[in-house]
Amino acid sequence: MTSKSKLTKDDWIAAGFRALTAHGALALKAEPLARSLGTTKGSFYWHFTDIAGFKSEMLAFWEYKVATEVIDQIAFAQNPIDRLQQLAAAAAEPAPAQYGGDRVEHAVRAWGLSDPAVATAIVKVDQIRIDFLAKLLADIGLSDPALAQAIYGTHIGLDDLAAKHGTDKQPAFSALIEMIIKISRL
Repeated sequence: MTSKSKLTKDDWIAAGFRALTAHGALALKAEPLARSLGTTKGSFYWHFTDIAGFKSEMLAFWEYKVATEVIDQIAFAQNPIDRLQQLAAAAAEPAPAQYGGDRVEHAVRAWGLSDPAVATAIVKVDQIRIDFLAKLLADIGLSDPALAQAIYGTHIGLDDLAAKHGTDKQPAFSALIEMIIKISRL
């Protein structure tokens, strides 16, 4: 980083996700984040009032990226099967490396085990995702809410396996969605 570079909120949030995925929630502190960015913690406090505010903005960013943005990108596809296939592809796509890569979802969920605000955000995101998936399934004639929960639970489990073992979740999740599509055509 040069002396002329200015860090943005997004730079700090990205550093937060990288720290979270690499070292856990205890790494979400101004001093170590500043060191990782090659700056002082004064830069951190220029953008955020305190660590609680920073964490809150991280969660809002996470929610937007993994729920709102994904839904907005998929919702207007013409064909309901295309929407479901696009959702499967988006679900299997890892986060960009600058935001922690394929371990970020796992890391956020681990963080939620020790932070009630994070746990609340996870519940909100899970419900948004399940509701959207249930709508997509209903659009292809499968309106059982339990099916949406089962598919979503599979997604979370595959994500956990990918984070822990480095496996590629895409083939398994795509196979499940294709099977669901075939069932809808029966």
